[in-house]
Amino acid sequence: MRRCLLSTTVLAAVLFPGFALAQSSYAGPEFGVFLPTDGALKTALGDQWFSVGISTMKQGDLRRSNTGTNMNFVTQAKNGNKVFIGSYSIGLFQPFGDGRQRNSSRPYFAARAGVSYIDYAIGVGINRDSGKRVGYNANAELGILFGDRLNLSVRYDVNSKHDGYSFDGLSVSLRYGLAKF
Repeated sequence: MRRCLLSTTVLAAVLFPGFALAQSSYAGPEFGVFLPTDGALKTALGDQWFSVGISTMKQGDLRRSNTGTNMNFVTQAKNGNKVFIGSYSIGLFQPFGDGRQRNSSRPYFAARAGVSYIDYAIGVGINRDSGKRVGYNANAELGILFGDRLNLSVRYDVNSKHDGYSFDGLSVSLRYGLAKF
């Protein structure tokens, strides 16, 4: 119970500043697949990992740059090995095209930076590396907006390295704005 309360408090402290920054925005879930680039991680945990997140999508004039936040969680467990990557980033969102027609689809680019928390336990043979580390996250994303609320994106994340492992990777995600702030 105490752990759940602490997690909820931390989540609220991280999310609410982002929602305040993203006035007239939709916030909603993000689901996707994460493809790690590190060979040792792929060998230990597989080529495709599950990712889930929460994002804000700015509403309004979609012909100019906006700010946005992203909270993303990537997790994988296999053969006694596990990795959890949680990142929170804030940055710029640049739509392309006219943007006057709300129901049309239009491409965009986003670049963000922030913090990451990585919890890992990876064993190969008799060697086992594990840790719970805080570091940096930077990501660049290309996507397509479908109306105000739905988007499909391809994103590359760069995270801090720990114990020789690179937790970088490519994600393909689908995002939907549920709640308006």
